[in-house]
Amino acid sequence: AGMKAGDVIASINGRAVKDSGDLLRELNGLRGEVTIVVVRDRKETTLKATIERPAPRTPRGSPRPGVVL
Repeated sequence: AGMKAGDVIASINGRAVKDSGDLLRELNGLRGEVTIVVVRDRKETTLKATIERPAPRTPRGSPRPGVVL
């Protein structure tokens, strides 16, 4: 269940993903549920994922706990 190490993303919402540039273009601006087809052990597997807007970054030195990269 879910993506695993070694999965190769073949498509997102029916659009082919051939390289990392395609992946970034397809993910850019997406929100909500998406369909991802991955190749795992030479078989295509369809996964559902929910894309959410990232949380706002917290400036360094903020009293808020967590990791800031």
